[in-house]
Amino acid sequence: ALLGCPSVEEAVLRCARALSQFDVESREAALRGVDVGEEGVQSLQHTKAVLMRAVNHLAQRCRQNEAAVGEADALREELEKAREAQSRLAHHNEMLKHHLRLELDR
Repeated sequence: ALLGCPSVEEAVLRCARALSQFDVESREAALRGVDVGEEGVQSLQHTKAVLMRAVNHLAQRCRQNEAAVGEADALREELEKAREAQSRLAHHNEMLKHHLRLELDR
C-alpha cells in the first residue's frame, strides 16, 4: 500500500486510513459477536496506537532526511561555486604574475 507513494505525507495518510479501517473492522467484528472480548479490543486499540506512533515517527524521520538531502544539495552547489571562484582567482593571479614579469623584464 505504501510502495510508490509520491511523498511522506501521502504515506502517512495511507497508513492512517489503513489503521482506521482496521479499527472499524475490528469493532464490527466485535459487534457481530466474534468472541474477541474487552481485552482483545483494548489490545487491538493499543496495537493501533503503537503503529500510529511508529508511522508518525518514521514520517518525521523521512521529513528530516529529505531536509538534510536538500541542505546537502545546497552545500554542494555552494562548494562548486567556491571552487569556480577559486579557479578564476588562480587564473587572474597567473595573469597578474605574467604581466608583472613582462614589466620587470623591460
